[in-house]
Amino acid sequence: MSLPSMVLYTLGAVRKDSKPTTSYIQCQPFLNPDKTSSLILILLSFCFLIPCWITTYCYLAIGWSANKKLNIMRVDAVNTNDEMMIQVIKREKLKLVIQIFFVFCLYNLTFCMSYITMILKYAIGYKRTPIMDAIVFTSVHISMAVNPLITISFQPEVNTEFQVMLVKYQAKFKSLFRRIFRSS
Repeated sequence: MSLPSMVLYTLGAVRKDSKPTTSYIQCQPFLNPDKTSSLILILLSFCFLIPCWITTYCYLAIGWSANKKLNIMRVDAVNTNDEMMIQVIKREKLKLVIQIFFVFCLYNLTFCMSYITMILKYAIGYKRTPIMDAIVFTSVHISMAVNPLITISFQPEVNTEFQVMLVKYQAKFKSLFRRIFRSS
């Protein structure tokens, strides 16, 4: 969490302007109906939204430069008539598109429900139901939890090490299950 977010959350506690949400999953600051609380709640939302936009932009820039390099490699492969390399480049491009789509969804769509319900709150006085509050809370925190996996997917050497680690753990789990079921 960023320093501005921590300051704003602390300000909510100091002002005694924090209440549990409708689902009682979290205590949210600035839920009082006054203008100061509304303004600070909007600022707090941007403290989460702006880093998501920056992260999305950075991953898009990485994807753009990787795509340029793949295009150069493809031209070389076509010139040398290397069919295997052309297939590898096609797979890498597809993987890149999937990664960029996943990044966009993770850092933008997961926050959409939160912002839509906030806009509805100010427009028509909408209050989140407990189930909607739980969905919003979970979707916002999923993006933070999945961020390391996205980082791994964009770094080939780390991705390879991660896959080796998964294969090792898979073998260990199979061995464990075999020992458990043999002893019973």
